[in-house]
Amino acid sequence: MYVFEFIIVIIEIAILMFYCTLIFDKKTVSSSVRIITVAAAITLVTLSSIFRLGTAINLIIGYLLFLAITQVIFVSTLKKRLFIGAIFIVIIIFSDILAAVIMTISGISYGMMGGDDITYITGAMLSCFIRLWLSAYVGKILSKRIHDLPLLYWIFLFICPILSVACMVIFDIYLMQTQQVSTILVFIPLFCILYMNFMLFYFFETFSEQIRLKVIERLAESEAENYKLLQENETELRTLRHDIKNHIMMINEYLQRNDTQTALCHLSDIQHTLEELSVLVYTNNPSIDAAVNIGARKAQSENIEYKVQIIGDVLVNIEAADVCRLLSNAIDNAIESAVKYKTGYVYIEIIITNDIISIHIENSTIASSLNLATSKSDKKNHGLGMKNIKNVVKKYNGIMNTKITDDVFNLDIALQNSTPFNSI
Repeated sequence: MYVFEFIIVIIEIAILMFYCTLIFDKKTVSSSVRIITVAAAITLVTLSSIFRLGTAINLIIGYLLFLAITQVIFVSTLKKRLFIGAIFIVIIIFSDILAAVIMTISGISYGMMGGDDITYITGAMLSCFIRLWLSAYVGKILSKRIHDLPLLYWIFLFICPILSVACMVIFDIYLMQTQQVSTILVFIPLFCILYMNFMLFYFFETFSEQIRLKVIERLAESEAENYKLLQENETELRTLRHDIKNHIMMINEYLQRNDTQTALCHLSDIQHTLEELSVLVYTNNPSIDAAVNIGARKAQSENIEYKVQIIGDVLVNIEAADVCRLLSNAIDNAIESAVKYKTGYVYIEIIITNDIISIHIENSTIASSLNLATSKSDKKNHGLGMKNIKNVVKKYNGIMNTKITDDVFNLDIALQNSTPFNSI
């Protein structure tokens, strides 16, 4: 009796999966888990339709089902799933109401209670078509990544779809109780609600672009400073290369006079100059170069020993802004801590592979044996910027460990060399 209704449920779940695929990244789960999850969703929605649980209960079930599916199959934060799910419920309600309005205006009596009659089949297919179109359009907008939204914005983005649902439900009740419906009265409220939600999406997209522009500006500033450092380094190398003959002649002169001490001092000065120049790194990853080289200049100004080792010439898939944010904060913390130590030093080791980016930073520090165990992080000297570091580590499904041993602070980070897991 309800064969077509079962088919409609399958189509609805397929649209939900399509909508989620546009927005979320897929988890690494087995095919059997995916099949069981989808089959359970189809079964649950079919049972709710058969038992006629009512529109409100069906919407609640649909919302909870959306949260469950995205939790099992897709990668996302809770606030993103709550918001995207609320938007999808708005799409469902708007599609059903608009299908009912179109059917009513066309002079067809349409009920949304289910069955196999031709009017229900026509209305259900029309509703699915509208839902698919809206899901594709809205999903394309929401798929644009946003990393940092203030809490008040998230509250606004979550409440707006809920209010839209309330408005459309009230309008639906009014439509069903009215004998004669004016075409203008029918479409004006619907398109007003649709316009309000699309403007919400437009704001979402605009805010995303503003964030991207700010990130690009910060990256441009860092890379410009790094380029300036590299130019200065190259100028000093050319000067040293030009004067090397004179240096050799002077050292030779000192040695001929048996003035070994002066010759050694002169060699030490040359060696020191070379060590300063060799601190700057140049790889195929400008964001890493910028963070490390700017840190080198800060360390030199504070008279801190600064050594860097980068292993691997592999493409870094982590977003450049996140690389700069993580390394800049970690290096700044290390320099800030090392500067308080008599013989301060900072050592950085970065290993880049196709799968993992491993970062090890150690620096001299002053650990209080009374207030801080050696197995804990140096909260006093490494508190600033640590939140930003943790956010980047979490975003790329990484791990981070900190410890202090013999007045040496160690920071170890491992990140997946891939696109971010947490986008909102």
